[in-house]
Amino acid sequence: ADDAHLRAEHPGWNGGWITVNAEELSENSITRAIRRGNYYSSCGPKFHTVELDGDKVHITTSAVQFIRLVGSGPLGQQLGSFEGQQEITEAFLPIPSDWTHCYIEIEDHEGKRAWTNTLFTVDQSSRK
Repeated sequence: ADDAHLRAEHPGWNGGWITVNAEELSENSITRAIRRGNYYSSCGPKFHTVELDGDKVHITTSAVQFIRLVGSGPLGQQLGSFEGQQEITEAFLPIPSDWTHCYIEIEDHEGKRAWTNTLFTVDQSSRK
């Protein structure tokens, strides 16, 4: 599950895995959860909760230096910084009404990241 944005300071080959939210610890349950997309990828940080709250997403995590909501192309919102001057474990980020999809990325103080799958896709003709 390594994210292959290879840079000298954050090599993409330094170990990654998926954390699966399965009903039980069995091959069938884990496989079903993966097929439903009920997992996230990580090189270290942990997502504790990701919940939609109206037009905002509520995120709780292990200690990280930033939590970023990523949209189409260059669109995104971020809480925290790459300098790691603060410890963050929770965020409420508004989801712009014109976004068709998004995912969440977090980074800890060691430069290790975790990211969700795409959280939703929306047919723009159905949004008001």
